[in-house]
Amino acid sequence: MAQEIRRRTGTQDGEGTRQQPAGAGSPKISSSKSSFTQRFLMLSVVCLLVNILHPMDPAVSIADPIVKKGPEPNQTPGPIGKVAEVVEEFFPCSGHKCHAWLVLPKKPLLSADSRHPPVVVMGHGLACMKDMGLYTYAVAFAEVGIASYLIDYRGFGLSDGEPRSLVDAAAHASDFVDAVHHIAADSRIDSARIALWGTSLSGGHVIQAAGILGEKVKAVISQAPALDALHSFVFNLKHRGIASMLRVSSAGACVLFVQAAALTWHILVPGCLCCAR
Repeated sequence: MAQEIRRRTGTQDGEGTRQQPAGAGSPKISSSKSSFTQRFLMLSVVCLLVNILHPMDPAVSIADPIVKKGPEPNQTPGPIGKVAEVVEEFFPCSGHKCHAWLVLPKKPLLSADSRHPPVVVMGHGLACMKDMGLYTYAVAFAEVGIASYLIDYRGFGLSDGEPRSLVDAAAHASDFVDAVHHIAADSRIDSARIALWGTSLSGGHVIQAAGILGEKVKAVISQAPALDALHSFVFNLKHRGIASMLRVSSAGACVLFVQAAALTWHILVPGCLCCAR
């Protein structure tokens, strides 16, 4: 009976009551840390092997950044579905020439005052170009007789401007304004029915451009727009918490580190290291 009591209470002859270790949950925490360490070391070894077997081009350096490359090749798509023609052209934008596609439908959506189709001026989101999926939307608009004017911002695609690939919200909104002024003078479309289309970052551009253009724009399509960075930060801080915000910030800092490592030391750093939990 005494042995049974000792077994249940955790005591032995000549000893006091055993105390629970201070870190009761420590085995789980230790296991989690061990798992993270193993993944980190494994990815580091993979990274080292990749750089040994397939080193980066030594010509790439911080003195010759990628953003200074010239205009990129841009192939004009052919007509499909209800698209009658895709016209490649340039329009003036604040001293530059911006590249665009005018997508014309086979059967224009007529109005009482015009025999020409309405047009939607479209620009892509953050650091993207028109050949990254915008033509699919243009084909859908053509199905209902609406023309599309797909633009690339200055410094992107075949548009000129330096530095290359620079994301400048004010400049992008200005490019939308210039595109509308240009397409409004085109006799192939109905200048009384012009709309703007934007997604993500360009969702904010089209709202800003519409405010400048006033009555010249009859409709605005703003899909998941980026509008107020401070409001978004406060909202996410309130609903997601400081830990989540710090993790996102650290991931962003990691991206900058990866870019710096690639350009400065010619090495590849696995980006998933920053997001390892």
